Amino acid sequence: MKPTAASTVVHRTLPLLGWFATGLLATATALAAPATPGSRPSDEQVRKDIWRDGKGMLDFRTTAGKSGEYEWEERSQTWFFQRGFVVTREGGLAEYPQAKLEVGGLAVYRLSGGSWQFQKQLTTFNRYTGIPAPSDDELLELALQGKDRVFRQDLRDMPGGLGEVKMSQTLQPRWQNANVISFWVEARYDYRVPSNGSVVPCLAQYEVRTFRANTQSPWGNTTGLGRKVLQGCGAPGR
Repeated sequence: MKPTAASTVVHRTLPLLGWFATGLLATATALAAPATPGSRPSDEQVRKDIWRDGKGMLDFRTTAGKSGEYEWEERSQTWFFQRGFVVTREGGLAEYPQAKLEVGGLAVYRLSGGSWQFQKQLTTFNRYTGIPAPSDDELLELALQGKDRVFRQDLRDMPGGLGEVKMSQTLQPRWQNANVISFWVEARYDYRVPSNGSVVPCLAQYEVRTFRANTQSPWGNTTGLGRKVLQGCGAPGR
């Protein structure tokens, strides 16, 4: 029997649909991350890449209790690996010759041609030992004492006042030098959204910096360097 126009269209379309579905499956497969690599840079290799000539360094250790983290970058279809470390350096403070500076960081590697290539190192924290230093409780108190400079105009949009404030659980204090410390606090409060006046829950992270004139002076002049929304606040990312 001679096929009708309708049946002809159907018979020509089915292969196309099959090709399209196969293409979607292939695309989804290509975008999926492959299995985690079975290798990683050894701690000794990390030490060599960070230590280099060792100038000014006293000690090196990888982060205890951890073995590093893999990360798949979809854009470049590449595996990265990062390993935490702490380097101890000379403090370089004339008034405290025994002082030391601990620098925490991440050694970042990229998998290329089947081998790991060192890419860069990132500093996550640094701290002095052997000199007068504030505790976390003292830093938090400094932030609260200087709340007008730390939270600034956001205070006007807190109808219930400044709520719970605590030190960040993910970011450690960072010494800019022996007399300047940056640290981060997390604040949870009700926030009045300026654009529409609605009041919404807000969890935000604030970077704070405190200063002292010298290592014998009290800390003060505490100020805020910006806010990062962690949850809510009516305007993600503000």
